[in-house]
Amino acid sequence: MDTAFILNLVISFLIGGTWVSVFTILTERLGTKMGGIIACLPSTIAVSVVFIGLTQTPVFAAEAMSIIPAVMAINCVFLVSYILLLNYGNVVAPVGALSGWAIMALPLAILKPDNFLANTLFFLALTAVSFYIMQFRMDHPEQKAGRLHYRWHEVALRGVVAGSAIAFAVFISRIGGPIIGGLFSAFPAIFLSTMVIFSRRHGAGFAGAMGKTMVAGAIDILVFAFVIHITYPIYGILKGTLIAYAASIVAAVGLYFFVRKLK
Repeated sequence: MDTAFILNLVISFLIGGTWVSVFTILTERLGTKMGGIIACLPSTIAVSVVFIGLTQTPVFAAEAMSIIPAVMAINCVFLVSYILLLNYGNVVAPVGALSGWAIMALPLAILKPDNFLANTLFFLALTAVSFYIMQFRMDHPEQKAGRLHYRWHEVALRGVVAGSAIAFAVFISRIGGPIIGGLFSAFPAIFLSTMVIFSRRHGAGFAGAMGKTMVAGAIDILVFAFVIHITYPIYGILKGTLIAYAASIVAAVGLYFFVRKLK
């Protein structure tokens, strides 16, 4: 493994971990509706795809986005599972939800589905079911955020979890190809760290209300991945990323007007 690639791994860990830490702290201060939408703006995946493009090629990174809709679908199931399992405690919930995610991700790792349209249909089906369960079968109304004081180890946890996921996605894309790299670029690092800290600090009600909005907000990631898939081969990394991020922000604004009407 060459020195430049190792340096890129370290940089992706540091930049990604720092960005995600700031992102999730901002999310926590804004309440469950606005915060949930902001939490789903591309963060882990945005840093991952940029560094995959830098260490490989823009076309390689664009191909990695093909699997993102399918991975985001199981990420939504991860959220529902986590919130359901909170009834059994703050240890069972992350262990059980991550185990479920791994089981669902295994067929994706083996089959490596690369049809963006088919993966999007899979996303829409699972996300619709997940949202229905969260909205109509669970009682988690919107909750406002209070003034919060952060412990250094909580901030560090978010950064380490997210930074590790990003660096691993960049590494695995080198040895496993674009689809496997895409799979791990969408590992639910934000979802996991958010749910762990929110459920411990604010209880299952706050975590559930946040999770409901985050399921809807997953569409932001779908939009980002689609635009990256189209623009990277044409415009390259910088312009492609800016266009994709702008598109995801537009989607986020629309989603916020949708979710604020919900209970």
